[in-house]
Amino acid sequence: MSAVEGGPFTFRDAVESGVSRAVVRRLVESGEWTRLRRGIYVESWRLDAGDARRVHVLRVAAALLALNFPGAVCSHESAAVLHGIALLTPPQDGVTLTRPPGAPSRDRWGDVVIRRAALPPGHVCEVDGVPVTSPARTVVDLARKLPFRAAVVSVDSALGRRTTSEAHLAAMIEACRGWRGIAAATEAVAAANPRARSPLETLGRLMCAEAGLPSPKVGVYIGDDRSPYTEADLYWPEYGVIVLLDGVFKYNDPRTNRKEKLIQERLENDGFIVVRLTWEDITHHQARSLERIRQAFRRSQPRP
Repeated sequence: MSAVEGGPFTFRDAVESGVSRAVVRRLVESGEWTRLRRGIYVESWRLDAGDARRVHVLRVAAALLALNFPGAVCSHESAAVLHGIALLTPPQDGVTLTRPPGAPSRDRWGDVVIRRAALPPGHVCEVDGVPVTSPARTVVDLARKLPFRAAVVSVDSALGRRTTSEAHLAAMIEACRGWRGIAAATEAVAAANPRARSPLETLGRLMCAEAGLPSPKVGVYIGDDRSPYTEADLYWPEYGVIVLLDGVFKYNDPRTNRKEKLIQERLENDGFIVVRLTWEDITHHQARSLERIRQAFRRSQPRP
């Protein structure tokens, strides 16, 4: 039975391995097994002990097993989760699959989104036993359909984590030439910066670019070569202005809060002008955030 290998299994798998119908019911009722889909089960501890990525792997495997579509593979947001590519809006319990064109099927099956597109052999790989679009194909698929900012978040992530490369993305865009959304994907890839370490850094950088501010350096270490003491999220060396971006949970840790305060004091003692921005600032108060950066530029003395 495939449960021994750690994946979902069918009711038929269980019965054929010698588990009676009554025992299946008892195992589900006791919580030892979880029904992922009609007739598809998994040992519950694998869901309880797994991280969010592992849980999504199991849900994707269950969807593929339940639908049993020839040639179908995990794709788009689901593929991003399997490859460890950041998403601006991660999927919840839903799953996205792609199957070859011409296959009869509806576009949605419960919480499973089903897309149709060509799937050449070089566009598909395997992750944790699940057929999935390759990292480059996943990024291009996302960039073809997502809004620009969300697309660049995923491109930055894939490049920064070296899940794929600029050369592989360029080759994939060429392979998908003429497909719907490929112009948008090309634009998102061109706007990428692999030094962005988080979606917040990507959004902050794009906010500045869209407002016409000079391009900042991203992810620059501050200090001398032997002992850098912090990393500036966005840095304009010609102005001596640094933007530090605070994630959603940073202020919940008093020790982190204290450390960040000391770093800011040191930066200011070294002559930098520091602007701190939060997720809320970047996503909901862009005009105010941009004005704070412009004010910092005006306060500074331009550097050679």
